[in-house]
Amino acid sequence: MKLLKFAGLLLLLAFFGACNSNDEDSVNKFTITLEEAQNISAIGAQFTGTITFDNPNDIKSVGLLWSMSPSIIDQVNEGWFYGFVETVNVSGSTFSSVINSKMIPDSMYYVCVVLNTKSGKKIYSNEISFITSSSISSSTATDILTKSAVLTGNVTQASNKTTTVGFVYNTSPNPTINNNKRTTTVTGSDSFSISVKNLAPNTTYYARSVNYLDSGEYSYGNEIQFKTTGYTGPASGYVVYDKGKSTDGWRYMEIYPQTLNYSAPNGAGAQWGSSTYIPGTYMEIGTGQANSDIIAVNTSSANCAAKLCLNYTKNGYSDWFLGSAEEMHTITNALYDINIRIDGPMWTSSQSSATAAYMVNYKSASEGYVLSSTYDYKNLTYKVYPVRKY
Repeated sequence: MKLLKFAGLLLLLAFFGACNSNDEDSVNKFTITLEEAQNISAIGAQFTGTITFDNPNDIKSVGLLWSMSPSIIDQVNEGWFYGFVETVNVSGSTFSSVINSKMIPDSMYYVCVVLNTKSGKKIYSNEISFITSSSISSSTATDILTKSAVLTGNVTQASNKTTTVGFVYNTSPNPTINNNKRTTTVTGSDSFSISVKNLAPNTTYYARSVNYLDSGEYSYGNEIQFKTTGYTGPASGYVVYDKGKSTDGWRYMEIYPQTLNYSAPNGAGAQWGSSTYIPGTYMEIGTGQANSDIIAVNTSSANCAAKLCLNYTKNGYSDWFLGSAEEMHTITNALYDINIRIDGPMWTSSQSSATAAYMVNYKSASEGYVLSSTYDYKNLTYKVYPVRKY
């Protein structure tokens, strides 16, 4: 603790010389008034004020002192000042200083100005206090579909503070609250996600996180960019799902909307496969490829939906598989949002039981495509649509 006090005192001595409190001559000669902080951000603010004096040539230096502890003058005089000294620009009878880094979001700070005369006197201004704003940032866009996406951001603020945050988005750069917007509330420092809907398919969007400040104003985070799906993929199918970034070797999911079939009349499709339970198949997005591989290994019959997809080649691409329950459910509804409706019912690579598996079928205009596992026996013949990811 003594070392810290000594270091703080050395900082002031280096900038202003020996520490002296206001004496009568100095007060009569100089008056310093520090205004309230302006342009407050998450990491700084702007400070302005006035100096009245008899002779400007008596000014040696002027500095801005700021700290997270109050009573800065007492801190300096007692030799334990833990704050910082910033340069002050003096022009005639006004001064200004800007802090654009160093400060912590959503924290209380105390500031005063000190003037050092050539005769070695110190004159202090009034002390002000202010709270830096919360910090907001935009992280990424994920789960991008034909008409929707999930936007994620981060806010840094006091642990007991609840604030309104959100995203603004538009098809032109630098969106504002005058454009499309969605909001939510966050308590403490945390990430937040917002689903934006009713987007235009195959369209590039720009989005920025926004923080609604207590003052009634707002601050923006960095800008991110994403493109809704609904365009033609490398294999001439429809790209309908975009993770937002490449992980586990893939980012996009493409479906070819023409059913495969195994010696079935009228292109009806195929059976699911094994009539016994096959461990290791899952429902989540990203599991369809592994599901299909496991089904193929454990099914002896060639009349198997997963095998049809694994053996399929289209436009030189042979990396097709039977989508999982969530993959097929998400894909078909994304296509439905752009008025592309494929016939069902259709198999997925996710099992419901030893004798049944999940299938997707169109239900109604209000519900779109739904998942079902009721009476979906594996020996029934349903449509088979190949999916690939890249």
